[in-house]
Amino acid sequence: MFYATSALARLTRSAQAALPKRPLRGLSRLARALGAFCPTTPVDVRLPDGFYMRLNCQNPAERELFFSGVYQASLAQVLREVVPVGGYAVDIGANLGYYSLLLSVLVGKTGRVAAFEANPYLVPRLEADRQRNGFDHLGIYPQAVAERMGEMTFTIAKDYGKSSLLADNVRDVQERVQVQAVTLDAFVTERDWSRLDVIKSDIEGHDCAALLGAQDTIRRFRPVIIFELWRDTPTAWRDGVRALLREQGYQLQLLYLSGERVPFDWQPLTIHHVDVVCVPST
Repeated sequence: MFYATSALARLTRSAQAALPKRPLRGLSRLARALGAFCPTTPVDVRLPDGFYMRLNCQNPAERELFFSGVYQASLAQVLREVVPVGGYAVDIGANLGYYSLLLSVLVGKTGRVAAFEANPYLVPRLEADRQRNGFDHLGIYPQAVAERMGEMTFTIAKDYGKSSLLADNVRDVQERVQVQAVTLDAFVTERDWSRLDVIKSDIEGHDCAALLGAQDTIRRFRPVIIFELWRDTPTAWRDGVRALLREQGYQLQLLYLSGERVPFDWQPLTIHHVDVVCVPST
């Protein structure tokens, strides 16, 4: 049954790749239904964008990636459209590493990617996948990205992707650990980066704070920014980012899971969180 399931997964990954802007209808339900027939040990999978990941199909998020080949199709497609060959990009909140690896493919060997992940349990996995793909231009940094430097408490959820520096945003807490936080301004300055083309951020409600720690970098390089905005983001953080992006002439769009993009002018959110795509005007 394992071979039949793997063959089916190759077909569904190809079908999703042929429809890159939005999720293939019914694929999530299929992944849930076939859980009992999936490999019980981690398997190396070559995904349609040309990189390998070792996936544990007993984990629901990884099982869906096994069948779809992509983690949130609409966001992946935006990255394919905006990331230049030879570009520099940062992935704030790398989680399983899908976007870090995708960014590494998109920028190519002449580019550079910095992947930040504060969860110490995920860092060895990220490093293993980096080596598995031979991505010397991808750096893995076991740090949080925040509005200030220093030690912070990081709350780890049982579902690792739901962990956060904001304890109130975490359900099903597994443990709390102390982590080192860095600002993107300090990181870029320390490494003397001459450009930054794309910032992708998904850190469970702390995204606006991370962007406030990147104000000099954003003003200097005006990268495309894709970040997750939560409905209950503290007002000071939200207003600070709003002012910064307005000052720099960014055009904002809400990005829906369906792939639809609509203009965003900081109207109150009616859902828990959204992805916001920020493109600097020319």
